[in-house]
Amino acid sequence: MRTIALSMLIAMLGFGCSRTDGSKEKYFSGETVEHWLDAIKSPEAKTRKKAADVLGNVGTVDPRAIPAMIEAVKDRDAKVRDAAVLGLSKIGTPANAAESALEGATKDKDATVRTHATAALERIRGAK
Repeated sequence: MRTIALSMLIAMLGFGCSRTDGSKEKYFSGETVEHWLDAIKSPEAKTRKKAADVLGNVGTVDPRAIPAMIEAVKDRDAKVRDAAVLGLSKIGTPANAAESALEGATKDKDATVRTHATAALERIRGAK
């Protein structure tokens, strides 16, 4: 009887340890990457800025983050553009596809965006 109970316990533990929910989706700030990729296209600037902030933390975990951030560098709102530039800077050299967009951002009408874009370019190019 003890042997059967012990065998059942071991089997249950083994089953429990190997179970997965089947989801490989990563979460950032409590939401999926897919959520943030949608949010960066929101009509609300505040939502787009938050999405750019979060996607900067996604980095290379999801390859869709970098193109979304590159597009956000061209956003109509300066705070969104700045968040995207800072996010790309956080990612560093893996965001080298952003060089052209960041070069454009060094001529942005907003001084903060220009300053951060210059620093981001240096970081992406491996200077920092």
